[in-house]
Amino acid sequence: MKVVLIVPPFDLSAAWGSAKRMKEGVLPPLGVGYLAAALEDRGHTVELLDAPSQGWGLNQTADYVAASGSVVAGISCLTVRSGAAYELARAIKARCAGMVVAMGGPHVTAFHEHILDECPEIDVLFPGEAEVSFAEFVDAIAAGDPWNTLLGVVYRDGDGTVRCAPPQPLVRDLDMLTPPARHLYPKDLYRPLPSQGRRFPSTIMLTSRGCPWSKCLFCYQGASYGHPYRRRSPENCIEEIRHLVHDLGYREIMFWDDNFCVNERWVSTFCDLLDRERLNITWTAEGHVRTVTLPMLKRMAASGCYNIFLGLETGTQEMLDLVEKGFTLEQARTAVALAKEANMEVRASFILGFPTETPEMADQTIRFACEVNPDFANFVPYHVWPGTPLEEFSLLKGGRVPWNDDLLRPSYFPDSFGSIEVLDKKLKEAYRRFYLRPRYIASTLWRLRRPHFARRVLIGSRYWFTLMRRDTIKDRRDSA
Repeated sequence: MKVVLIVPPFDLSAAWGSAKRMKEGVLPPLGVGYLAAALEDRGHTVELLDAPSQGWGLNQTADYVAASGSVVAGISCLTVRSGAAYELARAIKARCAGMVVAMGGPHVTAFHEHILDECPEIDVLFPGEAEVSFAEFVDAIAAGDPWNTLLGVVYRDGDGTVRCAPPQPLVRDLDMLTPPARHLYPKDLYRPLPSQGRRFPSTIMLTSRGCPWSKCLFCYQGASYGHPYRRRSPENCIEEIRHLVHDLGYREIMFWDDNFCVNERWVSTFCDLLDRERLNITWTAEGHVRTVTLPMLKRMAASGCYNIFLGLETGTQEMLDLVEKGFTLEQARTAVALAKEANMEVRASFILGFPTETPEMADQTIRFACEVNPDFANFVPYHVWPGTPLEEFSLLKGGRVPWNDDLLRPSYFPDSFGSIEVLDKKLKEAYRRFYLRPRYIASTLWRLRRPHFARRVLIGSRYWFTLMRRDTIKDRRDSA
């Protein structure tokens, strides 16, 4: 049976504040790739349509799906893109009423009790990890068997009542899962941001699921529906890497785990196996301040890891404690220093506008970013994601403004900032103060002698200037 899996239309350029279509920062959606692999293992025909990477809008996507000859359309849904996902479901049903429209993804995991009422055009939901439940559902449709007795499905019964079946047990041994169906991805459409990668073609990969910390109050992983942490064996990961390099020609891998640097023994074994393969790849990873060690980072660097991401988030201990990051400012300083001692580039993220934060505290965060001096710093506003543990407290201490799909513009401001305009200006100020420092400029000029770095700086500068030139929120309101 034929199934089409869809990432719904979304303007990624607008999400990062760019007026032109972005060529960088578009990465393959691994979730639907895992589903596709599970379906192909059972003999089904699968098509994968990643509308944002194609630059397709609603009508073009819906027309393609309706003409695809598929029996089931599976839509992947993030909360930030839920409106687009609902619109796509309606458009598909309007064109092809007999097609079964299914939906999964993080938004479904968090809000499956309400989605079928919000969007009646959706037939069935798959909260949580759905490789097994969705594949069993498609098997049942293909065989003409009833599927409302399956585990892990949310549906309407005969009188329209929403029914939530018991969840499908989690796959504890991730080695049992078939890696994403990479042959379904158009490889030339995906390219990382300049801070994320330097060799092409590149791709992303997961060695684990869940977050080993799972306590940050602003994150979905800190909510009750966050998945427990599990990790693949090093041997299983190397097998996938071998396929990516030898069969598909990838030269760089970005490990997209919430925290790659969890267990020093696992990392050491992985690096030993990777060295033994002599694959000549470079790679990047994400770490956590509490778990990185100098021996671990040096071992990673010796095996080709040249860049690590650390979520530092804020430069005030008060805000770190508020959101339960689980580390101190001194530990953050040490983690950055250790990565640099291991000769790695450091990417760091900082969030401005947490509830109760003041402009003066935001200034402390900017000064802290300049002090620890990562190679790349990203300053983003705090967004109140529905269902996260910090949501209720945030709304008591501030207010939302209409969402506009721009992740770099605030959609919330704490009362202590006084207005959304103050926070918007502070974000632009952060980028100016960090990237226009004489120390940073001098370091950048020195590294321009490396061709790969010069290209990355050129691309990154283009986005920086776009961010600096765009109107403030107040300017937009005044001209509306």
